[in-house]
Amino acid sequence: QTITLDDQISSKSEKQNSSQDNVSDLQKLHDKIEKEQPASNESSDQSLSSTQLPNSQQELLSDIDTTYLKQEFIRPKFSLRLKPTSAINNNDKLKLEVHFIGQPEPTVTWYYKSNVLVPSSNLHIDRSNDIDTFSSILTIDKINTDYDGRFKVIIKNELGEAVSAAQVNVRRESIAIQFHTPMKKINANKNLIPSKKE
Repeated sequence: QTITLDDQISSKSEKQNSSQDNVSDLQKLHDKIEKEQPASNESSDQSLSSTQLPNSQQELLSDIDTTYLKQEFIRPKFSLRLKPTSAINNNDKLKLEVHFIGQPEPTVTWYYKSNVLVPSSNLHIDRSNDIDTFSSILTIDKINTDYDGRFKVIIKNELGEAVSAAQVNVRRESIAIQFHTPMKKINANKNLIPSKKE
């Protein structure tokens, strides 16, 4: 039994020696790498940074591609169109409003007959947008008979366009009606005067 124990002890010590040898071999290898690394450290950093830069650019480009692909392209479409006809009194405020969707965001052009409307002191074009919906409002502070006619709005993007139109009838002032009434009274009075003389 002592022989077998001695054998076991010697085999254990051999294993420890071999494992210590392995550790020392690993330590030597590690030290060797560390000694060589400072010389090639700069070049390895440069190679790392040069390889990382294209990767970061590729990641950025892939993010842009993903968002570009996620972005829907939508043909312009009205969600609120102009009323086909409307009547308004002379010198009243005219307000025409449209709501629409489209991606990319559509351009908006307002027309009176065939003329493009341009903002002025009396004419305003306002634009606003929600998350997915856009709106445009044409306002004429004091409308007159010069604007009696057809208005239209065109929304347009790369995918197409949509048109909405309205006929605006500007009512003339009721002064003309008031003139007719007194004139009839005057004529009636003239007819009465000769009858009194007779």
